Amino acid sequence: MGNTDKRYLLNFLLHSKNLTKTQVAKRNSLFARDFISTPDTALVEPPIRPKPVIPHVPKDTAAFLSLFNNPNGFKFLTHDFDPESNMDYAALMELVRRVFKDECKRYEIPKNLYALMETFINGGRNKDGGKKQWRDYLGNWHEDNYACEQWREWAINNPGHHLLSNEEFSKTIMLFRSSIRLVKPALVDIINRQKEKHGNLMIETNGLNKADFYTYVWALENGIQRILDDFTKYSAFPEVSISYERNFSDEYTSRIIRITQKGSFSSTIDDVIKKFKAGGGAFNEIKDVLLGYCNWSVETIWDGQAKRWNILNDSNKAEVEEINGGDVPGFTHVLTFFSK
Repeated sequence: MGNTDKRYLLNFLLHSKNLTKTQVAKRNSLFARDFISTPDTALVEPPIRPKPVIPHVPKDTAAFLSLFNNPNGFKFLTHDFDPESNMDYAALMELVRRVFKDECKRYEIPKNLYALMETFINGGRNKDGGKKQWRDYLGNWHEDNYACEQWREWAINNPGHHLLSNEEFSKTIMLFRSSIRLVKPALVDIINRQKEKHGNLMIETNGLNKADFYTYVWALENGIQRILDDFTKYSAFPEVSISYERNFSDEYTSRIIRITQKGSFSSTIDDVIKKFKAGGGAFNEIKDVLLGYCNWSVETIWDGQAKRWNILNDSNKAEVEEINGGDVPGFTHVLTFFSK
């Protein structure tokens, strides 16, 4: 019997209203025995669709956010107008909306960064009719934005003045600025908050006061918190060190955060990777938060050999690399952000 004939038979058996109870029971028995257990299952079950692959391009994110340094980009969203410029509210909105639209076609940026920017610039409403909100670096939600009625009316009544001139608006704009830029000493503040949440860990730090770069700060802190949450499962190793360093280059500067649980090492790396690729565990949650923002590697001793597992990686590096064992004091997460 061909597939077409089988479909006709299936349709008749499934939808006929003239079958007796005995015939319905026989039909169900046949389905259980023959159709469900054979390749013809595809005729009655929808195909399994693979999860979409979300691009990981952290240098695109860095290039996009560098537009906050550019007066022809997003600079005047968070800075007052230059005295010699002819910029005003209307011109600013025309500029940033055009740049945002064009650069989102050029760069692959994380969805939550897109939502943050799009809402702060354009406002709008959700499908349920409620006002769109954006989330700041502390995880709090806000409705006020450059397109809201109150801000637009104030700009019309105060021509030539930046919204920063309004004390109330300025507080909200500065919250947004702190959400897209890790300004000194923000990384110190982040780790101090995490120390309070992870009282069973003894956290020492080095160089955190030097950290100053653009990223979605909520995602950075969320990623660090999830890493420390995972460390708390191994209470036998309470000592944790967190350090920050910069590596300069011509195009992109690397901003590296290392988080080490001293003395803690892992099991067979193949088992860890197998579990990760199955989609479960804390590491998948960390990946979802950091995707598109930074490269992420883990360094430790697996099976007696020092190795680096490159989990989020935008280069041609191997997924697993052997490294110098003398440089592995424990289980270390390496987060590499970029600045342009």
